[in-house]
Amino acid sequence: MTDAPDARQYTMRMADGSVTIFRSPSQARAVLHSTSLPNAPAGRAYQMWLQQPDGSMVSAGLVPRSEDGTVTMLLSGDAAQAVGAGMTVEPAGGSRQPTSEPLGLVEFR
Repeated sequence: MTDAPDARQYTMRMADGSVTIFRSPSQARAVLHSTSLPNAPAGRAYQMWLQQPDGSMVSAGLVPRSEDGTVTMLLSGDAAQAVGAGMTVEPAGGSRQPTSEPLGLVEFR
């Protein structure tokens, strides 16, 4: 996916580091990658969201835990029409809608 001709890289900066999102509109996919993401607090999970043109957020999946902070995940959902992506801290099983302010938010431009 990162070798798609229209793939672009975006950096989402957060208080505890950053993650990189690679997005290809032609493939309607986005991938999250980080080498320094600390695990979410006990009983909680990081959840990714794709921001729709109307401003609503659609779940793109739960970020897996990692012993060394290295995480790579394919975001679920259609990234072709998304205008951005965000990450929140949610209950361990995730939420239908964000329940907290985003830790990070990036616009796809």
